[in-house]
Amino acid sequence: RTNIKGVVVSDIRFESPADKAGLSRGDVIVEVDRKAVKSEEDFYRILRTKKSYLLRVLRVDDTGQEAFQVLVLDLK
Repeated sequence: RTNIKGVVVSDIRFESPADKAGLSRGDVIVEVDRKAVKSEEDFYRILRTKKSYLLRVLRVDDTGQEAFQVLVLDLK
């Protein structure tokens, strides 16, 4: 696995904004609105400013293949 810094998604509540955005357990959030996220504190500090965010997420499939995806997190 590459040496990526970010926040690992550990739990998703059904029908939550994260679930609706398409986040999955094990995803690594590496950017929010093009700002690097290196810790949970970074993530929540960025989320305070508005209601909709672009997330850059590293996702690893069952074969170990890594791919980045961009998801929209809508907190309205």
